[in-house]
Amino acid sequence: MEKGVVSSIQIKNKKNYQAADPRRLEEVATQRLENLQKIIPQLIQYQNFVTEEIKVELHKGKHVYKTLLNDIIVTLKRNDEVLVYGIDDDILLRLDKYTPSNLNLYLAKAVKLNIHEKVIAKQGNTVLKEAKTTTYRFLPKDVIGNAAFEVYGNKVAILLWGSPNHLILITDKEVADSYRNQFKILWENANPK
Repeated sequence: MEKGVVSSIQIKNKKNYQAADPRRLEEVATQRLENLQKIIPQLIQYQNFVTEEIKVELHKGKHVYKTLLNDIIVTLKRNDEVLVYGIDDDILLRLDKYTPSNLNLYLAKAVKLNIHEKVIAKQGNTVLKEAKTTTYRFLPKDVIGNAAFEVYGNKVAILLWGSPNHLILITDKEVADSYRNQFKILWENANPK
């Protein structure tokens, strides 16, 4: 009743409730979103205030790749770049039944934000047609093991495939720059086809 999505009326000494117009739910959600948008800049300032030390997060389970994709989209701005080493699109597409749709949503957002990916994959790896802003290069299969890393913004994500899968997310500019430099050397030595 406080949110205006139901109303009440007394009929024969009994309180009866009636749902308001369902479009009111959309208004309530819009108001909540507007309130959140007002405080987000202040929350970001608080977060940036304490980010001088290296931040490390560990995620595990079958949804770690979805976690990574969401973090990339939240972290990056228009025209940013993602550097990917050792990812195996064949493994990704078999992670669970939701991964292909999560990957397609991510790739569509990457196109919309003009986020470019450089991917170093195993020779013979599947190349995703939906990855319109992605450039692939390849290294021999025996060079790339059962781990992958992605560098974006001031973050490094290390994916360890196994049972369960693990995602180690490191937030630190120096660490990210170090991985970026390593990636550049690998990129120069990888084959375009």
